Amino acid sequence: MTTVVTCISAVNYSYLFQLFIEAMLQKLLPYVPLFLVFISGVGFSLCCLIIKILAEEGFHGTYQIMIIRGIVQSSLSGYVIYYNKVNGEPAKLFGDSSYASSILLCRSLLGFLGMATGFLAVEHMPIGDASVLQMQSPIVAAILSYFIIGEPWKLAEFTATLFSIVSICVRWRQPFII
Repeated sequence: MTTVVTCISAVNYSYLFQLFIEAMLQKLLPYVPLFLVFISGVGFSLCCLIIKILAEEGFHGTYQIMIIRGIVQSSLSGYVIYYNKVNGEPAKLFGDSSYASSILLCRSLLGFLGMATGFLAVEHMPIGDASVLQMQSPIVAAILSYFIIGEPWKLAEFTATLFSIVSICVRWRQPFII
């Protein structure tokens, strides 16, 4: 009799714990994208630090690092894309149309250019200066989004962009700016 009661109470606790976890996930769900951006920033910072350490040790193989990173990233992304079913079938790898494919190709080439030049900057500049310059990409993206896709550009965005550009110039402290 006691084992039956123990099993029933264990099942009830398990069910209550599951309900508690689901309730907490529902409350935390809006913060998941922010957490993922934070993890991305930490990962990219560690990647830059590793490149800087390797450069100071005499290894100047930025493109070898890029190739290995690309292989790992392609493998993991391909796995996710293959097993992410949309209406019961795998998602299209390169988009549904030639327009989507050309945009993805353009994005890939520009992404490679950005990563390669960012890693080369970390290798050849002080890491603080290189990181400040790399973090200007949201500013450029905001400006380009206004001109290319017509996103609204209000006084708050203009002011934030202006302060960001000024702070980059002040932090960078290059002789041709000062």
